[in-house]
Amino acid sequence: MFWIFSNQIACALQNICLDKLNEIRVRNGLPIKILVADKWGYLSNQGFSISSRNAIKADKNEAQNIAVKASENSLYSVCDDISKGFLTLSNGCRIGLCGECVNINDKVKTFKNFTSATIRIPHQIFGASNSFFNYIHTSEMINNTLIVSPPGGGKTTVLRDIAQKLSFQQNTLIIDERYEIASIRDGMSVFNIGESDVISGCNKKTAIENSIRSCAPNVIITDEISEEDYEPIRLAVSCGVNIITSIHASSIENLLKKPNFENFFSNKIFDLFIVLQGRENPGKCVGIFNANLERIY
Repeated sequence: MFWIFSNQIACALQNICLDKLNEIRVRNGLPIKILVADKWGYLSNQGFSISSRNAIKADKNEAQNIAVKASENSLYSVCDDISKGFLTLSNGCRIGLCGECVNINDKVKTFKNFTSATIRIPHQIFGASNSFFNYIHTSEMINNTLIVSPPGGGKTTVLRDIAQKLSFQQNTLIIDERYEIASIRDGMSVFNIGESDVISGCNKKTAIENSIRSCAPNVIITDEISEEDYEPIRLAVSCGVNIITSIHASSIENLLKKPNFENFFSNKIFDLFIVLQGRENPGKCVGIFNANLERIY
């Protein structure tokens, strides 16, 4: 990860325990903020600082340089990912990019002149799903499950742990559209995903339709669904394939306000809703609800 930064930033990051580093926020010309062990502070030459006075300031072209290095000096080759606002490194780190949008025929083609970069560092936490795994996989069945969490709430880490556990008991397929759950590189996963199969970099509709025909999964695990994913998920469930996935929302009430979520709810696509607390306590379960959205935990 150090190679995407300037020498000063890379050297400073080596003074921080990387096992506890969760996020780096680089904004051109401003102090660099970091999230370490769930505590926000600033990056100084000595490492973590609570004061911005000691912080390293990003160069005026810092975000642009990070994007260029992360793309291995070929922004054009990753313009499809950039059009969605992010890049993913080989170790699973996700770089969210802000900048000037380039539109062609009223469609976002890519971004340029980057103004900020948010680097999120993934961690494998074995047992991240322990507190609620027995609700998902009971002695009788696997429940179709939606993990509900705000951004940064640990849902990807939880999904990775669920996949690792289930893979030894069920034919488990990970659809890793953004290379974050398994982070496959050179045919191997960066993380321990047990005996899971993985389809990477493919939209959920195509991956689900193809995998049902060719891979015969019992369980499909994927991340960050939207209303566009209703039909392929409905197809999977109607074929007898269990779905475990996630969505951005802060609560069940917030979830019900999402556009077209009514399709998922009214047709009882999910048997179980697991709500995570959020960024302040990643991975912590604060509620479990059944298909009728009745609290059971």
